[in-house]
Amino acid sequence: MGTVTSRGSPVDRLPEAISESHVSGAAIRAKRQSAPPFWVEPNTLLRKEPTWGDVDTLVVVISRIKPNNYDQLLATFSTVHKSAKAIQNIRNCSAHNNAQTMSGVMDMMSSFIVFPIAHPTHAMFWLDPHSSDFLITHAIDDLIESTAEAL
Repeated sequence: MGTVTSRGSPVDRLPEAISESHVSGAAIRAKRQSAPPFWVEPNTLLRKEPTWGDVDTLVVVISRIKPNNYDQLLATFSTVHKSAKAIQNIRNCSAHNNAQTMSGVMDMMSSFIVFPIAHPTHAMFWLDPHSSDFLITHAIDDLIESTAEAL
């Protein structure tokens, strides 16, 4: 739908990107199919988010829809992949708390200074070994810094 980069440069919207519903509908189709048409109809239930913050899915959708700043977006997502995946794993486990999703959170333990947790959200307070910041603080700072540099 267009935007302005962190440096103040405009990014034009794609002609078909009329609303969030249209972008969401195109993202749903781009996730499912490798070739156009993607801009067929809007998604009228925006709670049916097509990516749920999954960086791998975002890369697929961006590569297929090709917004005007897709090169910068792809570079940014490759830079912040680990941080974005950590947040996604914790979010998914919090929403769908079971042995499999908790296993995904526990798989991250070797990357952080950890303590035992009773709920997946507690993992947000594990420490990054390099900065000593909480996982959540480190991940958000990483996302902000990388986005500002790339865009």
